[in-house]
Amino acid sequence: MNAIATDAIGELREIIGVSRAAQLFGLARSSFYYQPVPVDQHRQRGGGAQPNALGEDEHARILDVLHSDAHVDHSPYDVFAALLDDGTYLASIRSFYRVLVKNGETTTRTNQRKSTGPRPVPVLCARRANEIWTWDISPIATTTRRKFFYLYAVIDIYSRFVPGWCVEEVEDKDLARELFEKICDDQGIEPGTLTVHSDNGPQMRSEAMNEFYAIAGISKSRSRPRVSNDNPYSEALFKTAKYVPLYPGSFETIDDTRRWFASFFAHYNYEHYHSGIGLLTPASVHNGTAGEIIEARQRVLDDAFDAHPERFRRGRPTAAAPEPAWINKPADADQKEAVTQ
Repeated sequence: MNAIATDAIGELREIIGVSRAAQLFGLARSSFYYQPVPVDQHRQRGGGAQPNALGEDEHARILDVLHSDAHVDHSPYDVFAALLDDGTYLASIRSFYRVLVKNGETTTRTNQRKSTGPRPVPVLCARRANEIWTWDISPIATTTRRKFFYLYAVIDIYSRFVPGWCVEEVEDKDLARELFEKICDDQGIEPGTLTVHSDNGPQMRSEAMNEFYAIAGISKSRSRPRVSNDNPYSEALFKTAKYVPLYPGSFETIDDTRRWFASFFAHYNYEHYHSGIGLLTPASVHNGTAGEIIEARQRVLDDAFDAHPERFRRGRPTAAAPEPAWINKPADADQKEAVTQ
């Protein structure tokens, strides 16, 4: 408030009062009473010692109690209450926290497993069938609310062939192991020839599966936590199954579910022309008959080219063949070999 307005309100206050006089000047009543403190009279803030503050010896005693075997795993709330029950008062709960903050001990004080850093990116490459499998478990909706069946499926990433699957009422490590034992026996897997990749589900990390891998001589690889792209073949397989036009959406009984997936996987393995393997069927690539099919297709393409070469602007066409299948293919793939975790 400027000096002229202050003087005018001072003269009018006895006649109309301070509030009405301040309104005439468009000012707040409190502005008339405000008296700024001169700069040379400002008090220094902070830095002063609190007369009721705990002493260094009291800080040390509180830390000793918090570090003791009886209380090292307890919160200040629990320690404060326990001390009261023992007839002891050291300080308030807030003071306990102040002491911990001062010593940088407000994080978890119990022994914790130290982080080993980010998990390395799994890099896998399959150049033949039965070299790398991936597997996963997917919930299958039922007509009963909140009830699911579970589809276990294993896929060979090179041929896209599904060597084994099952539908069960629960997710169980022992059921997964039984499925793998049967598949490995059917496929004649020799020790040291197969790598199995999966995500980090409890069934995948179970002792039952780890023991089976060790006995069968199977190398294991796992995705990084919360990175679904590390297991793309299994994810793509489940999406293919659930997005076909005839997928019912939900099933009433487990027998109905098993019948539907039996029909689906028979078609997928033996009749479906897969775009990822040169429009061949997974079974033909997996069983080694793809070479004959590619040769026959090449003869057809050669005849078409010879009949009308002008229609092929890019030259003689070549029948597509399966290429190496990668998980997290490096930018410079020619100089990097497949590795497993």
